[in-house]
Amino acid sequence: MDEAGDGARLIAVPERRSFWYFWLPLVLTLHLGYTAAFIGLRGEHFFFFFLLMSLAFGNDRTRRFLMAGLPIWLFGACYDSMRLIPSGWMPDVHVSDLYLAEKALFGIVVDGKRLILPEFFGTHTAVILDLVCGILYLTYLLVFILFLLYLFFRDDRKAQLLGWSFCILNVAGLVTFQLFPAAPPWYVALFGLGPADLSVPSNPAGMLRFDAVVGLPIAEAIYTKSPEVFGAVPSLHVANPILVFLYARSLSRVWAWGSCFYAVAVAFSALYFNHHYVLDIVAAGVYAGATYMMVPWGYERLRGRA
Repeated sequence: MDEAGDGARLIAVPERRSFWYFWLPLVLTLHLGYTAAFIGLRGEHFFFFFLLMSLAFGNDRTRRFLMAGLPIWLFGACYDSMRLIPSGWMPDVHVSDLYLAEKALFGIVVDGKRLILPEFFGTHTAVILDLVCGILYLTYLLVFILFLLYLFFRDDRKAQLLGWSFCILNVAGLVTFQLFPAAPPWYVALFGLGPADLSVPSNPAGMLRFDAVVGLPIAEAIYTKSPEVFGAVPSLHVANPILVFLYARSLSRVWAWGSCFYAVAVAFSALYFNHHYVLDIVAAGVYAGATYMMVPWGYERLRGRA
């Protein structure tokens, strides 16, 4: 394993040309065929297919970055496949218990009535908040990828740790969505506390205000494609910025404060747009923190056995 220059590599870059020119393209092509047969191809599938192929057929530098970024594609493939899970396999959706727990633990009293924060923000909106929070909420993955790219040029090993942390964190979130399906606060606002209706499609909720500000159905188009209606605990929108903060805080004081502010702003946006409870955000912090501690520990264990 090469430890020169920008740090020890978590996964050594395969030197055999057959890996890059045959085996990896074969896997990507098979996945594209699987997606076409069972899920349905969309523009982003072709985009990432050709992007990964370009990185694989590039040079040593692009292939090293591919080793750090491949876990993101792996998570995306898992997320896409969630569409194939029959709704009948889902356990009972948590609706009233989460809402009542949220109100008891984090509710606020307004005019003599106890409200959860998403309910309060639903009647206290501002155009500037709709715009800024919408941009923050929609770009969390872009911010993560840009930070991964920056970290790759600064510290190869940490970039790979971050990539695998992202994959493990988000796959753990997907598993939790299946074992502990939870209705988001917008569902309660629209359909009440009764038993969950599994036929309800995903809803942009307060993000529709962002669409109104920019004059484009951006959030509506994104959320109508989402396969996860009852995937609220933990909030992956918040967990990923927290993960960025945990890795960025050691770079400099500016990175620490900037990434912390960004994570808090995204968490506020999740409440402001009626997408998540405070409980979901707390769970996001627990998942991100556990992943941040476990992935480097696992790497050191694997490295010790090498």
